[in-house]
Amino acid sequence: MKKIIYLGIFLSLVTSVCAVALATVSQITTPIIQAAQEEAFLAAVERSFPTATHSEVLATADEDDVVQVLAIFEDEEPLGFFYTKVIPGVWGPILYLVGIDMNGVFTSFDVLDHSETPGIGDVIERPEWIDRVVGASLMYPVDAISGATGTTALVSNALYDMYEHFSVLRDNGGITNE
Repeated sequence: MKKIIYLGIFLSLVTSVCAVALATVSQITTPIIQAAQEEAFLAAVERSFPTATHSEVLATADEDDVVQVLAIFEDEEPLGFFYTKVIPGVWGPILYLVGIDMNGVFTSFDVLDHSETPGIGDVIERPEWIDRVVGASLMYPVDAISGATGTTALVSNALYDMYEHFSVLRDNGGITNE
């Protein structure tokens, strides 16, 4: 009986130490991760629209899992839109950035965070997938990649579904530069 009580107390102490260590590591790494995501965001915007002079926030957190939409301008001329979006993946949410020019062509695709299977679903971060997206038209689905069909099909469908959102912004006065 004494041994069971001792083991219970010991396991409680180990669990408490681990919880404190995990909370400490999380506190230390969260700002670092956020800074890296912000840096990736700014680099992706610049890569998508190198001549941009300013942007305007059009939307944040809507029903289509769009986290943020920026209208991108060169002086007073609209260049396109930059979306930050989260979708459900096979193993967890996928947070990505995508640039779309005024013709509905993808100018960039960057994954900020995902929980997809390494070596399979993480293909959405690799050049072979990004090359399929960048330069493709928003009007047509991007082909999935064999072996990672689940993840790439989810992302492809989400990109294709953005067409209506994009069309409303582009064609119905969604851009204002006042």
